[in-house]
Amino acid sequence: MTPLSLPPFISQHARLIDIATALPDAALVVERFSAREAVSETFRFTIDCLSTHAYFALDALIGEELTLRLQLADGSRRVWHGYVTQATQLGSDGGLTRYRIVAEPWLALLDVRQNCCLFQDVDVLDTVGTVFAAYPQADWHADVTQSLRQHSRLTQYRET
Repeated sequence: MTPLSLPPFISQHARLIDIATALPDAALVVERFSAREAVSETFRFTIDCLSTHAYFALDALIGEELTLRLQLADGSRRVWHGYVTQATQLGSDGGLTRYRIVAEPWLALLDVRQNCCLFQDVDVLDTVGTVFAAYPQADWHADVTQSLRQHSRLTQYRET
């Protein structure tokens, strides 16, 4: 057993919920999670995990990919993929440490940065493409049915 793997009494094997992060395999096991999904809004998952390791570099997890899988009653799996936007240690007791991880879509990463930009002679899609280019996680496309109006100047001032 490696120092970061969980002892046999606590593992992801045969659990209904499992998690994959940038941390080593079997470093975390899901204790519980809550989720918010809505039409025209981004999702947000708050996941409480257990680990035998109390010293993860949580700042390094921010912006990293996370996959949460839930075993459904019919045997299929529901899978969510997001990015870690928050990670905190909740405390330790009895050799186990509790962590809380928040996962959201890549668009939530835009909230942690403010920009001041001036765009000249562009349409809205050019502007969005320029902003999204700074995010390697961005996986987007736009289908437009007509040409878009060119703007002589668009300003982004301290916006997230």
